[in-house]
Amino acid sequence: MRSTVNILLGFSLIISGLSMVGCAAHTRTKKISVVAQSNRQNIESAEQSLELFRRARFGELSRAQGQGGENWVQSLRPDWVSEQQDIADWNARVAYRKGNTAMVLENLENLHRRSHTNRLLTALLENIDQDAPIRQSNVSQGVMSLELDEAALSVGFPVVKMNMMGREFRMLWDTGATENVLRPEVAEELDLVRSDVQFTVMRQAAGYIVRFATSATDEMALGSWTNKNVPWLVTDLSTMDEIFGKGTARIDGFLSPQLLLRDGCFTIDRSAKRLLLGFGEASCAGMMVSVTSKAPVFTWNGEVYTSARVNASPELAVQIETGSPVTFLRSDASRYLPRGAINGAASAADEDSVNIAHELARRVPFQVAGREVSMTTIDLGASRTSNGHDDIGTLGTDLLLNGNGVVVSFATMEMGILSNSDAVASIQ
Repeated sequence: MRSTVNILLGFSLIISGLSMVGCAAHTRTKKISVVAQSNRQNIESAEQSLELFRRARFGELSRAQGQGGENWVQSLRPDWVSEQQDIADWNARVAYRKGNTAMVLENLENLHRRSHTNRLLTALLENIDQDAPIRQSNVSQGVMSLELDEAALSVGFPVVKMNMMGREFRMLWDTGATENVLRPEVAEELDLVRSDVQFTVMRQAAGYIVRFATSATDEMALGSWTNKNVPWLVTDLSTMDEIFGKGTARIDGFLSPQLLLRDGCFTIDRSAKRLLLGFGEASCAGMMVSVTSKAPVFTWNGEVYTSARVNASPELAVQIETGSPVTFLRSDASRYLPRGAINGAASAADEDSVNIAHELARRVPFQVAGREVSMTTIDLGASRTSNGHDDIGTLGTDLLLNGNGVVVSFATMEMGILSNSDAVASIQ
């Protein structure tokens, strides 16, 4: 059975197949070999690594690299994809993330016509200047500060002002977004050229149709920081209107930190109501100094994860979503819950909800970045992703901003929550 769904799922944009940059904690641009090994020990180790990936145990997987973990990715490759195409797919995504237009185009020529990567990246590049780098930044080092919208921040949303084509727009700073996004109304107001895209994503025996558009602008600016030759996804954001309303209060789009700050970092300072942007490893190392308890950061398919523990589980990858005001567990976390935590739990979903949220029968400990909180709800709906690994949960701003704020560094691949106050909290 197939159904048509909006590409906007809750507050996060999930585009499977974009910007895959590896699982190793500090080697996110490392290319994992897909060449099969005949050595039995390597094969067994690769199978173990694959199981770690499937169970979202990214921390252990990163430590397994070099011990057979280098060829486990081959098991994820569809039968119709050749080894050459798999390598081209990887290289195209990494090149897109780095902004290397020429390298993206070169690798797209080697991709299968059925490849989602081919269709997505071709569409994203269609309206840009293909002779210039993508998202070319005018800043390479130092730290800058932007004002956050106070009203939006008070309900858990980091919203900044962006200038583009002589207009000012309100943008959500969202690590749950794998691409920079504009709402259709903005594209219409700016008279942007758009290209429509559609394809089917399968999940087990079912699937859904993804529909969106792409566009591009010559430049966008956050304060004095500019990026030139910027691709955009264009998709409906009416869900956000239910929170912010329309008119001058509307959210005009999402900004993807992992794309814009690929070698940088950021701090959402709740107390000062500022977004601090760091450029370069030195600036990010300085930004992390204020963090007393750090956790590793992993990126996979453009999504950003950190390690957490659910009840007595091993370290599991949970998605960091600065665009979600709520932290909650997802269905795959149920395997780690104590007996009786779900049975008889009351549904927390309203009649119009497409998700199946349940209040847990008992509080479940959840540990991340030196903090322990008590989880009270779980979403038992189908997994949002088709990445091949467990969908454990969402780490939202109710936890990330519970203290003075949060720091996320893509330069050093680590994150931390500012302040040790409120070390034990309850997430409702």
